[in-house]
Amino acid sequence: MRKTVRFFSLALVVLMIVPMLAALPIKVSATEPSYDASEEGTLLRAVNFKASYWKQGFYDDNNSDATAAVSGDGTSVKLTVTAEKYKRAIWGGFYPGAGDDVDEYEAALGAVLPMKAGAKYTMTFDLTIGNNNVGFGIMVDGNNDLLIRGNGQSRWYQWNTSKVGETADDNEKWNFHYASGSSTRDKQTYAITVDYDTKTMELWIKDTTDGCFYFCRSITYDGSGVWDSSYFRCRLYARSMSGDPNSTYTAEVANLRIYKGNALKLQSGNGYQLGYWSRMDGDNLLDVDFDSDADWWDPGFVITGEQANNNDDLEISV
Repeated sequence: MRKTVRFFSLALVVLMIVPMLAALPIKVSATEPSYDASEEGTLLRAVNFKASYWKQGFYDDNNSDATAAVSGDGTSVKLTVTAEKYKRAIWGGFYPGAGDDVDEYEAALGAVLPMKAGAKYTMTFDLTIGNNNVGFGIMVDGNNDLLIRGNGQSRWYQWNTSKVGETADDNEKWNFHYASGSSTRDKQTYAITVDYDTKTMELWIKDTTDGCFYFCRSITYDGSGVWDSSYFRCRLYARSMSGDPNSTYTAEVANLRIYKGNALKLQSGNGYQLGYWSRMDGDNLLDVDFDSDADWWDPGFVITGEQANNNDDLEISV
């Protein structure tokens, strides 16, 4: 009887500890690459929203009733804002932030990502938008972001103010790279490049058929003192653009990766793919289309000289 009591006591302790462990942040066991020591195109961060370097919680009083649901493995988060016009949710981000301890960040991650003269970044991520009137952006410095809206438009936002509006051809460029029958709200992969010196962000969209990124829009903000921080803070920003109570105002982002410089190096026709140094182990490097007119594929025979005669009887069908 005594052994039985001990068994049930131990089981109870285990049942109490397991959910507690699941809620704890994921510790970074290895030092992440630093910006200055890395080559152009290097993958600097494969963001995990449960990691110790990621700051939990919302910012400012406009986030009333907003929620953030992080996936079990930490690779995605779903932000929900209330169905009221111009409500927003600003959530998470890298340490350090206002009042944060830089030493704590560096101890967890190895080095901060700088926002300084000469700095350039590329971000890639999957995004699913709840409806046409939801906007999502990543506040690179904790203040400025390129906002992607569910209706196929994009803008430059600074905190709560649109600084550069949408353009007439946004929709045309955007929708061209969606699979037939899908919409701008469906899950899609995007790339955003950031250039500190030129105060420019570019939006790229990944084609659903050939897997290449295609240029959509470049936005330059000429205001003085644009950047708000000397660190890449990476806060997530979701915003309601209308107040329809019957709509769901959500933005779900997943597989957020940050690279040094311009990571879209490998040209394929008119599109671009991530270069070798921007890939993670096990990533697909390239989908080869033998009927492609891409400039990296040579459709001819490569054997020359005496051995070339051996090619006379060969035929190639694509």
